[in-house]
Amino acid sequence: MSISKSTSTITRRTLLGALVLILILPASALPAAADDFGPAFFCDAQGFTNCTDTNNPALAEDTFSCEGTVRDIASCRNLLTGESAPYCVFMGEDMAEGASTNRDAYLCGGGPERFNDAVKHEFWYLVEKAQQQIGYP
Repeated sequence: MSISKSTSTITRRTLLGALVLILILPASALPAAADDFGPAFFCDAQGFTNCTDTNNPALAEDTFSCEGTVRDIASCRNLLTGESAPYCVFMGEDMAEGASTNRDAYLCGGGPERFNDAVKHEFWYLVEKAQQQIGYP
């Protein structure tokens, strides 16, 4: 019986681990999925350094090279795929649970007419929802 119980415990833990991974991968893409915007990325505060697809660089899968005006408008290129995003807008500083992560958030897509308060609100709603799904921070 102990072998069966041990196997059951291992199976449950493996399935839980797989579920966590399944949630982590799409969660980082949620903000970009809103209304055909994207990509969304985060850079070290006050600069275009260490730009990644998540607010936690340790979990990043993609990195970006950007130029433009920090905390305003930028054009960026995904260093992994080479895909470029010519119009990216500063969305604000990421505040995880009320504390600064020292990461600035940007969202790319379309032109200036597409960005308004509703888009900004939806962006942060989706970022927070993704963070809750993966238990970050």
